[in-house]
Amino acid sequence: MVSHLILSDEPLLIRREIRRILEEDISQSVAESDRHEFYAGEMDSLADFLDLCKTDSLFAEHRLMVLQGLESLKAEESRQLLLNYLDAPHNNTTLALVMKEARPNGTFLKHLQKRCRTITLNRPKKKSEIVGWIRSEAQRRGVRLDFEAASLLSDRVGPDLVKLEGVLDQLACFAGEEVVVGDHVRALVAPTAEETGFALADALTRKDASEALRISARLFESGDRPVQLLGLLHWHWRRLETARKILLRGGGLEDVGAELKMKWYVDRLVRQARSLDEERMKRGFELLLRTDRSLKSSSAGDQLVWDRLIVELCR
Repeated sequence: MVSHLILSDEPLLIRREIRRILEEDISQSVAESDRHEFYAGEMDSLADFLDLCKTDSLFAEHRLMVLQGLESLKAEESRQLLLNYLDAPHNNTTLALVMKEARPNGTFLKHLQKRCRTITLNRPKKKSEIVGWIRSEAQRRGVRLDFEAASLLSDRVGPDLVKLEGVLDQLACFAGEEVVVGDHVRALVAPTAEETGFALADALTRKDASEALRISARLFESGDRPVQLLGLLHWHWRRLETARKILLRGGGLEDVGAELKMKWYVDRLVRQARSLDEERMKRGFELLLRTDRSLKSSSAGDQLVWDRLIVELCR
C-alpha cells in the first residue's frame, strides 16, 4: 500500500486528508477498530508501532495507521527504523505520517518524501485567503454567504479553521434559508480583543476619527469601559512599534510574526505599521499616557476623555 506524508499544522485539513485516504485510497468499509492513531512524542517505542503496521488486521482487509507529530521523532535510530519500514511497507497497511514542515530542506524530510506520497496543506494566512476559504466552505455546505459576512467572520474568528467550521454550521442554522449577512455574524459571533484592536488601529492609521468613534460607541454599548479600551489600544500600539522597528532593519512579515508570536493578521499589522511614521508613533504614546492620567484624575466624563484621545490621534 502507498504510504502518505502530510505536511501541515492545521488540524481540520489533516483530518480531512485522513478521511480522504480512508474513502478513496482504502475503502469506506474500514472498521473503526482498524484505524489507529499515535503521537510520535508520546510513544514508548517506535518499533512496537511498526510491528503493529506489519500485522494483518483481524477485522478488515486493510488497516490505517496514523502517526502524528513526526517532527518530534529526533533519535536517528528511530528515524532509520521508520525509513526501513517505508522501503518495504506491509501490503495490507496504509501508513499516514503527519509532520510540521519545520525544516523543509532537512535530510530526514527528503528521505520521507522519496518514499511517500506527499501533500502539503497550508492554512490560509492573509485575510483575503481566509475570506476565500470561508466563502468556499459556505458554498460546499449550501450556505449562501455574502462578502461582508465572510469578511466580518474572518475578523472575528481568524484563520482557526476548526472554529470557522463550527461557526459556519451555527450560522446555517441561525439564518435558515436566508442569505447570511453581516448582521447575522454580529449577532452570533462576539468580537475578540484582537479584532477590536485592529479595527480601531485601522481607523486611526487612516485618520478616520468618525469610524474610530463609531467603533468605540459600539464597544461602550456592549459594556466595555474607556480604561479597558485604553489598555487594549496601548498594547496594540506597542506591537505596532515593534513591527516598525523590524521593518526598518529590513525584516519582513515572517520576522514580525516570529518576534510577536503572531499566527495570523501579521500582514494587517505590517500594513498599519508602514502607515505610521516615527513622529506619529511617539505622539501616540504621549497621548495614551496623558489619557491614562486623565481617566484616573480628571473630573470630565470618561467617554469625553476617550473621544478627545481619538480625535487627537487622528490629526
